[in-house]
Amino acid sequence: MSATQQHLDAGTPDPLPIAPADFLYADTVGLLAMLRGFTDAVNQGDREALAGEMTRDTAPFSWDGDERIRGASSVASMVADHRALVPGADVQFRPPRIVFEHERAWAVINWGWSVSAGEGICELVREDGNWRIAAIDPTGERIARPESDFDPRAAIDALRGVVAYLALLECSLEAAETSPPPVAVGHETLQLESDLARQDEWTGRVHCAAMAVAVCPVSRRALALMEDDGDAPITLELRRAGDGWRLAAVARA
Repeated sequence: MSATQQHLDAGTPDPLPIAPADFLYADTVGLLAMLRGFTDAVNQGDREALAGEMTRDTAPFSWDGDERIRGASSVASMVADHRALVPGADVQFRPPRIVFEHERAWAVINWGWSVSAGEGICELVREDGNWRIAAIDPTGERIARPESDFDPRAAIDALRGVVAYLALLECSLEAAETSPPPVAVGHETLQLESDLARQDEWTGRVHCAAMAVAVCPVSRRALALMEDDGDAPITLELRRAGDGWRLAAVARA
């Protein structure tokens, strides 16, 4: 059964509380953990660890300018060599935005380093039950100039509505483990349940637009997770209704 079919099947029961058996949640958490290991390896300059997160069945590839680099060791060396140019400055990575497509996924990751910043795009495939990196566009240039074997445009389009919704939804979440009813969002206004907005019951501010995001367009579901040292204590489930997204539930781990 493909990942998309599992996500589709998991979207039919009542929404949340999200459980580890939810395939979309499990795939999202697993993929985020893999990407976290990869970004840590970038800053450590660990070529072996970088190569270990890449595909084995097919040769991973990337670009150095317009030159295509192929093979796990070559791609890992390119990444480590570029990182070594400014040894005293770590690359800062924002939470990934992920789109699942059957046994493939795309991850968009904003990064900042020294005086540079950009938006990287990774293509990922599932091999032997594990997500691995098949290709890396470090600067996102293939959004405007896609290639026959690397075209992220559909994934970028799938993310736009969810990211726009989360920008409106930036708010405080209550600490209690409750699942509020669906909330409809108009083009200009956002109506939240009062128990969702009680700042005094939450110990910090949650910025929804900065959460890790995972979208499965086929099942019309999306998750937004607030990461905290490898955990996801707050998870929002969104469901697409008509032309817009709705908040289906909130779960606190």
